[in-house]
Amino acid sequence: MHELVRDVAIWIASDDKKAFSKGYGDEVKEWPAEDLFKKYTMISLRSCKMPILPEVPWECPELKLLILENKNVGDSQEIPSKFFEGMKELKVLDVTRFRIQSLPPSLQSLMHLHTLCLDQCELVDITLVGQLTNWKILSLIHSKVKELPKEMGQLTLLQSTKTCGRIESI
Repeated sequence: MHELVRDVAIWIASDDKKAFSKGYGDEVKEWPAEDLFKKYTMISLRSCKMPILPEVPWECPELKLLILENKNVGDSQEIPSKFFEGMKELKVLDVTRFRIQSLPPSLQSLMHLHTLCLDQCELVDITLVGQLTNWKILSLIHSKVKELPKEMGQLTLLQSTKTCGRIESI
């Protein structure tokens, strides 16, 4: 049901040209012009073929929701270190099925981020997660994380943590 609600919200926002959305089977051959990103409040790329993420940060001052979901776990897609720097208002981030070992340093600039989905990522190190304090939801389903950072014990707003069975230490 929640996917239906999400899809309707994206459809409504796309009517106002405030959302960029591609889904299953779609292909993004190149990223939209840089000035278009400034007006988006939602970007949703779910299981579609997409080009490599740019090294230069996207300037998305209004962006609240970003879904970057690789089609297959084996798809090689990195997140550049400065990628999130222009997304200061981002609240929800979903990077499902990305082959990343650790989170990019620019994640620290997302002070309003409260929901992070890292499902099925190759991720091992999530140290940066413990440094942000507004977490409400953290999902690590089928990720390779074995240890949660000790700073997570100080996250008083955290309401839900979904992890895989690989967690050995908290």
